Amino acid sequence: MKKNGFTLVELLAVVVILGIIMIIAVPAVSTYIAGSRDSEFSTSALKFIDAARLAVTNREFRIKSEDFTYYIPTKCLDAENGNTTSYGELVDSYVVVTLKDGKYDYYYTGRDTSNHGILLTYSELIDEDSVKTNITKIDTTIGIGNRTQNYTFKTTCDGTMNRAVDAPERIEEHKAKTS
Repeated sequence: MKKNGFTLVELLAVVVILGIIMIIAVPAVSTYIAGSRDSEFSTSALKFIDAARLAVTNREFRIKSEDFTYYIPTKCLDAENGNTTSYGELVDSYVVVTLKDGKYDYYYTGRDTSNHGILLTYSELIDEDSVKTNITKIDTTIGIGNRTQNYTFKTTCDGTMNRAVDAPERIEEHKAKTS
């Protein structure tokens, strides 16, 4: 006599095999997704740096003093990804620029609403490993190298003098007028 169907043992064996596959697959897929998000975040940071390079070259941000570390809000930069990351919307995000011997160096620091971010990192060193979790604050008072003075451009991005500061003296003058 021919039997149709499966025995209870066969069904339990299939369920156990599927359970083992899930135990192996879920962490691997989760790790892959997190890695992809980190990679996208770092790519976004590099796009902001490219946008800042263009803005500085076009003199939208006049960075002339070698004594200052300049913080440019990413809200003021035209980047194709806007102000979001794969984790959430950016809340504190800056491209940091320094000048030495006529050469600009670019850095990035920023975080999003889910507290994922990149702490102050040189542009050439940014990759998916740069993305960290539990970043609750971005410090815009950090000077790079021996620079003890910082300037953070305002987030209004409206083309006012605040975006086109020529020299540290004008920075202080502008700060005094707006205080």
